[in-house]
Amino acid sequence: MKKIAAICLILPLLVLNIIPSLANATQQNVDIKFESGFGINIHIRNYNDYAIQDIQLKIVSISGLVICGIYGVTTLQEIEAGGCGYLVLPIFGIGPGVIYAVISYTDQGEYVEKQINANIFIIGPWISVMKQW
Repeated sequence: MKKIAAICLILPLLVLNIIPSLANATQQNVDIKFESGFGINIHIRNYNDYAIQDIQLKIVSISGLVICGIYGVTTLQEIEAGGCGYLVLPIFGIGPGVIYAVISYTDQGEYVEKQINANIFIIGPWISVMKQW
């Protein structure tokens, strides 16, 4: 009976010590997503405890009625640990569409490419992100 009582007292303490370490382990990465706003806004958040370098927008493709688009911020030199940055491309159009982008960066000397996609709605220079994957 004393063993069961001891286990019931110790088990919650062990679980409480494990949970914070699991939360930190899942945040050790780079999160890339589209955000609504003027033009194409790609938000890059570095959850690593080290910087990432040479962030580049390699490919961007938009289906829908886009009248014009101009070059914007397509490269970043570095995003520090815990920091964030934006890649921005101004466009002008109207109606629904789908956007596809490939972003690359260097993570501790290793080249990484990530692809993101989204359903969007365009009204002039404003883009509203409906769903992304």
